[in-house]
Amino acid sequence: MEWGLFVAKKIVSALFYPVGITLALLAAGIAASLWKPRSKFGVLLVTAGALWLLVSSMGIFGTLFVMGLERSAGPYADPQELAARDVKYIVVLGGGIRTNTVDPLGAADCDSFFRVMEGIRLWKGIPGGKLVVSGGRFSPEDITSAEAMASVARGLGVPSQDIIEETRSLDTLDEARFLKPLLGTSRFALVTSALHMNRSVKIFQSLGMNPIPAPADFHAADFRWGFASFLPGAKGMLLTQRAIHEHVGTLWLRIRNPLGSVPK
Repeated sequence: MEWGLFVAKKIVSALFYPVGITLALLAAGIAASLWKPRSKFGVLLVTAGALWLLVSSMGIFGTLFVMGLERSAGPYADPQELAARDVKYIVVLGGGIRTNTVDPLGAADCDSFFRVMEGIRLWKGIPGGKLVVSGGRFSPEDITSAEAMASVARGLGVPSQDIIEETRSLDTLDEARFLKPLLGTSRFALVTSALHMNRSVKIFQSLGMNPIPAPADFHAADFRWGFASFLPGAKGMLLTQRAIHEHVGTLWLRIRNPLGSVPK
């Protein structure tokens, strides 16, 4: 993906996130109040923005929002079943890094770390398996997601000859395109966060590839009702944002590719 298109996509996506929607409603409400001070429309917009910020930051709302995505991903994969299906490649999609980190071993952020840990678990149960870590970087000063995850894998005993790094991609579509020459039409385990799995599988399948879902990093599996789940907080807002990101991404994929194919 070209850098300009990638940045534009990120900016547009941010407009759909809880903070982006809230700011848009507040700005529109203030503008409407200044334009027509006696109108109640501006007050309604400001109130709607405040209520949306409150609801979207509740743990219960964010958790329920991602629950459907995670359930569609299925359970944790069984390495013995994967081996029986002749799976040799365990593909771990990048989930970002901690920037400005001196030690590559500590650069993998939460998403990348949980994903590569699941990839390592599967690799240990698949004789002759190869761990494929994927993901580029957004700044020339940083290491790539693939390099960070490879460092974790080597630190936990995976030999370098069993690790394949794809370091050029900026998003999931890039990862599928860059990995297609390696994977072809063979079956492979696709490891990514559970809420990201459905869209990832569709992208890989649209290129004629055969991923087997191997979800990791579940957020809603151990959800318990309680008073705290109705309190607003950063975690609830993050879950809401990630769920919106996936739904918007899936919608964009359908708009671009109504027949299911990804253009070159």
